[in-house]
Amino acid sequence: MVSTYQLGALNADGERIINSNSVTRPLVYGTTRPNRGECALGQRLEYTFNSANMNGQIDSFRQGKRGDCYFLAAIYSICTPNADGTMSDEERQLMKNIKDNGDGSYTVKLPGAIEVRNYYEDNYEKDKILITGEYTITKSAVKKAKQLSGKSYAYGDLEVILLELAMEAYRGELRATRQALGLRNSQRYVAGGSTPGKHDDTLSSGYEYDAIFILTGKQSEYYYNSQKNKTDYKLYTQGEYGYVSSNGQSIKGGPLEVSYVYNRESSFQRMLDKCKGHEEEYMMTVGVYCAEDGTDGITRAGNSHALSVVKITDNYVEVVNPWDTTKHERIPRGDFENMANKFTITPRKEPGFWESTVNWFYQIADGVASCFNF
Repeated sequence: MVSTYQLGALNADGERIINSNSVTRPLVYGTTRPNRGECALGQRLEYTFNSANMNGQIDSFRQGKRGDCYFLAAIYSICTPNADGTMSDEERQLMKNIKDNGDGSYTVKLPGAIEVRNYYEDNYEKDKILITGEYTITKSAVKKAKQLSGKSYAYGDLEVILLELAMEAYRGELRATRQALGLRNSQRYVAGGSTPGKHDDTLSSGYEYDAIFILTGKQSEYYYNSQKNKTDYKLYTQGEYGYVSSNGQSIKGGPLEVSYVYNRESSFQRMLDKCKGHEEEYMMTVGVYCAEDGTDGITRAGNSHALSVVKITDNYVEVVNPWDTTKHERIPRGDFENMANKFTITPRKEPGFWESTVNWFYQIADGVASCFNF
C-alpha cells in the first residue's frame, strides 16, 4: 500500500493545517520498500531521539529513506555559512519563516509557494486554487514526524523536518490545484515551481532549483550537460576522494595520486572559475549519477542524486552529500565536470550573472530557469 498524502483543513488565518494524518510513510515508488521496512532497532532509537529541538539554525542532518535529496541539497546550499562563519542572510530569513507557536506547533512560510499561488490566482479560477504557502504543523504531527525521522523524513535537525513537512504539503496543494483545474499531472514549470514528479508521494523526486525557489523565492540558473548520454558520465562514489571536515581538516585520505588535469578552457570550467573565491555569493548544487546504492536506503546505483557545492579551488570542487552533511568531499575538477549532469546556481543578490559564461540553449517559460549546455 501507499500512504497517500492527505491535505489538512485551513485554519482561521488561511494556513494549511498539517496534522498527524498528513504525516506520510510511503512504501513504494522509490521510497522505503516493504521488504526493507523498519530501520534496525538501534537506528530507530537513534532516529527517534536525535532530532534536535528548535535552535534557530540548520545543524547537520542526514537524508532518510525518502527520495528528497534535491530538497535537502537545496537546504544545505541555502544554509552554507559565510566565509567568516556567520549565518547567511538566506538561512536567517529561512529561520524567520519557521515560527514556534509556543504550544508545540509550528507555522512555516514558503515564499516561493506564495508566488506560485499568486500566479495561479492571476491566471485561473480563484476558487479552485488550493495553494496557501503557509502551513501550521500541529504538535501531534511534529511528534509523529520525529518518530519517522530517518525513515520518511530526515534525521538530525527539527527545522529540516519542519521544512520537509511544509514542502510535502505545498506539493500536495499544487497537485490538488492542478487536478481541480483539469491540468495534466505531467511536469510543468510555473513561476519557479513544478508539479510533483510522483503522484502519491508529494515530497520525493524534484529539482534543486525548484526547492530553492520555494524556500527562498529566488530564481536559479540551471545548466545541464546535453552533450552526453547517461552511460558517458563518470559515476559518483561517496568518499571516493576522501573527506575533510567543514573547517578543511582532513579526516580521511583519498587516493595517493589524483590527476588534476582538465580542460581549463571548457565553458563548464570557466563557469566554475567565475564562482571560485565567491562561493558565499551563490547557492550551488549539482546532480550526479551514483555508482553504488546509497546509504539512504532509497538511491539505487545508476540513479540520479543531488549534492551541495560549497567550495571551488584550482584543483577540486568541495561538495556535501545529504546522506551525511557532517562530511565534506573534495572531487577533482576534471572528474567533477565528467560527473555533473546538471548544475544549479542561484545568486544570493542579483540574478542574471551567468548568461555570458556559456552557450544559450533555451529558457523555460516565464523566466523560471535558464537552461544551457556546458
